[in-house]
Amino acid sequence: KKYKKVSNDECEPSWNAQFKSSAKICSHAYWKGNCKTKTMGLDCEVGLRRKTYNVLTGSVLSVWSAVEAVLTNDGQKKGTHAKMQVVRMRLDEGRRIVGTLIPTSAMDTLVRTLK
Repeated sequence: KKYKKVSNDECEPSWNAQFKSSAKICSHAYWKGNCKTKTMGLDCEVGLRRKTYNVLTGSVLSVWSAVEAVLTNDGQKKGTHAKMQVVRMRLDEGRRIVGTLIPTSAMDTLVRTLK
């Protein structure tokens, strides 16, 4: 058998340890000790309880072509983000926003381009 049934008292410390680590450590690093994505210097959010989303909002039509150019040349994904994804979100304070989803790997380049 691959698994065995355990009591709540037996599993609680392991459950709590995994829950605590899932705030900042991806599943790969937790279970295997390292993450290939992190080793390459990129962000990995697999298995995290909270994820960060970068959303470009406001009057973006005037810079649309510049944003699209940055996403097409995004080093991490090699152009797979060329199609800009429009998202609708509700912020913690309840306010709703609509914008374009920007991958973390493209943020620095995008900020430099739009300055």
